[in-house]
Amino acid sequence: MAFSASQEHSKLKLALLDSALQKKIGQGSHHRGLFSALSINRACTWCFYKTDKKDLSMNVFIVYAHPSEDSFTRYVRDSFIEGLTAAGHSYIISDLYKMGFNTDMSEAEYYREANYRDDLLLPNDVATEQNKINSCDALVFIYPVFWTEAPAKLLGWFNRVWTYGFAYGNRSMKQLKKALILCTAGHSLQHLKEYGHYNAMKTVMLGDRLFDRAKEKAFIILDSTAKSDMKVREANWDKHLKTAFEAGHSL
Repeated sequence: MAFSASQEHSKLKLALLDSALQKKIGQGSHHRGLFSALSINRACTWCFYKTDKKDLSMNVFIVYAHPSEDSFTRYVRDSFIEGLTAAGHSYIISDLYKMGFNTDMSEAEYYREANYRDDLLLPNDVATEQNKINSCDALVFIYPVFWTEAPAKLLGWFNRVWTYGFAYGNRSMKQLKKALILCTAGHSLQHLKEYGHYNAMKTVMLGDRLFDRAKEKAFIILDSTAKSDMKVREANWDKHLKTAFEAGHSL
């Protein structure tokens, strides 16, 4: 496709912004506003290109699980959303802690699942989450790793939302175009791989919970974010937020 003079100017602007971002990261700058400022400018450029690619945009459902807004994972969430919207995608989000999602399965829910009774009604909060899934093209989970797992709030979400007749059995759940796991971890990726934790998490999230429920699946760990080593945490901050932005933009 041929680009006009104005489009070529936008391409040059984007290249300069990328160069500036890389330079700042290389100097060890960890100013929190740097990434947001650059991503906003990048968003303007990218949106220019996507005006003739509207058919590629997706509706994305984000399931977010973190008990505190004062966390690195919150910045990851925000950077991912910046990238997502810059690429022209729309999104809805379930912030499980903020919305007080009930993670405890009731006895009635257990009876329904244990006896494969898809004729029995679902609780309203479960039906709402299932409707969100079937209204989207892509499903994204953002959370911190707790003991080689997702937070209990997200585990309870799977236990209650992945019901018989929806996620298994005679499924009414659509097959999604894409699914992404984007999580933060205190340990380094090398450590997680060395002790088998990385493969274990991938097996559970991609191999079991997502399985064939999405055509394309990806698992991204933003590692070495523990506050026990602030020097390493700070060194990884901007790099990980850039990864989160690009994950949203390239979804």
